[in-house]
Amino acid sequence: MIKTIEELKAATEVEINELLECFKGNKTEDFQKVTGCEFTYSTLSTELTKRGYENFWHKPKAKKRNFTVKMIQKPARFNLGMTPECKKAYEEFIKANGWGYVHTTAALMSYMEAYKKREIKVSIDV
Repeated sequence: MIKTIEELKAATEVEINELLECFKGNKTEDFQKVTGCEFTYSTLSTELTKRGYENFWHKPKAKKRNFTVKMIQKPARFNLGMTPECKKAYEEFIKANGWGYVHTTAALMSYMEAYKKREIKVSIDV
């Protein structure tokens, strides 16, 4: 069981959930007494928030984004520059999943939408 701050920071999701389960039904001020942890409930709360947990300490499920791409006979062509690693990964992806223009359209539309909403940040490693 997690007892120190160092153990908390290194803990897996399973270990953290075990700690939460052990404490369930108790008052926050009794956290250290019930669990035997050196750190406070506030410290645990901060760590959970950093890891993406929300109220009632659960991780929200990722929302699926749906894209519908119209089936067409003759897709438009556009020459795109990319890193060699991206090209190789995309070629393997298309080989396994087919319909290249459908995936390219969905990927680019998704990326542009996220970029406009400032949901992602792109930086260049020189």
